[in-house]
Amino acid sequence: MPSITATLVSSNSMVKIDIDTTDEGSPYVYVARVNEVTGVATPIRTHGTTGSNGDGLVYQSVSAGFKGTMYDTEFPRDVNFHYTLAAPAWELLLNTSFATTYEPWSTTTGSLSWGSNITALPTGVEALVVHPDGVSPTVAAKSELALATPGGVYVTSMTVLTSANCTLRPVITFYDVNQSLLVNNTMPNTSALAGVPVVLGYSATAPANTRFVQLNLQMVGTPPQTTLTYWYGLSLMNWPDGNATAVSATLNAASVAGQWRLRDPLRPVNDITMGLTMDQNLCNAGSAVVIAGINSRTYPSNNTRFNIAGSPYTQTVSRVRGALQGTLTLVTRTAADEAILLNLLSPGTPLLLQSPTAYNMPDMYLSIDSSGVAPASPDQSYSIRVFQLPFAAELAPGGPGQGVLNTRWADLCDWTWATANAGAKTWLNVMQGGL
Repeated sequence: MPSITATLVSSNSMVKIDIDTTDEGSPYVYVARVNEVTGVATPIRTHGTTGSNGDGLVYQSVSAGFKGTMYDTEFPRDVNFHYTLAAPAWELLLNTSFATTYEPWSTTTGSLSWGSNITALPTGVEALVVHPDGVSPTVAAKSELALATPGGVYVTSMTVLTSANCTLRPVITFYDVNQSLLVNNTMPNTSALAGVPVVLGYSATAPANTRFVQLNLQMVGTPPQTTLTYWYGLSLMNWPDGNATAVSATLNAASVAGQWRLRDPLRPVNDITMGLTMDQNLCNAGSAVVIAGINSRTYPSNNTRFNIAGSPYTQTVSRVRGALQGTLTLVTRTAADEAILLNLLSPGTPLLLQSPTAYNMPDMYLSIDSSGVAPASPDQSYSIRVFQLPFAAELAPGGPGQGVLNTRWADLCDWTWATANAGAKTWLNVMQGGL
């Protein structure tokens, strides 16, 4: 079974989610956070390489040894929640359509081509075409190497049409980490008649020390040059029992009295923690960004009124009232604080405002309008600045997020290949912030 471990880190500022699908050999996963009070499941924002399984969901790649790390910076406070992981069966072949190329398929004998509108095929079908050279035995088309895991079950299916009678067989081949052959799992020979489509299917279990799997499409014997085979509907999948799942332990991140957070969901490295002006003396030395309040709160009407001829009354066409609008007032103490806040505001994407439970304000994603900044004193050398940020609450922004602090390439600029090599560091260490 896959595993998922969630850990609160950095003073409850993020949740580190460690994922392992080694048992299933699943290269992609879908992770969601489940609020145990409301039951609402929210997908965790992906980063880096993602994939689609045709179900409308966005999956996170864990192809670095079937392990990976995600970070959740948008989790709620003072409520129980956990994470769920789904590791589905996944198509491992990069090219199954053959619409524009046969690559990365290859052959050591004969040649390959591709295409649709081939007379011998059903209308619209695109196929990989194998051309024997007429002298080599056992002509084979080979897929690229795909990551695999020991004990994993791999399933292949396909349809093949031949221009002349011949003998066919698919082979699932496993290799170790050095790409040395471990075993060929060969399907029994199938006799194909010219012009008659044949559907083939086969499965094999990866032996110990497996790291890669490859699909071979073989023409047995020494077929003449004129005998062509058209392969289509190709698939090679890892096949856990349906959709393998896992659930993390329950977490509860307690809010800190008087501590607010303003976050960029897409660029979590820019997140800031804020106090309250009433709790901090702005005349003191040191750095601080503080919240002075949320003013001018309104829930705008989306109604439209129409005059009625001959009546003193109007007729209203009503729609759902708009979400909260208002003005967020922040104060920065130093020039460095001002730069940090401007950096957070610069991309212009919605920000997440989180407040302590005592303030009875839900977490809100804010679309911020033009930002007003003014000095707190006529003497502008006095570094305190007041920010007026008009906003409208809205839904969470879409799209993947960048890495959290110490997991981005920008955070590793002092590292060289020699340094990482000497420390026996891996790509998994980079993803997990282990450098």
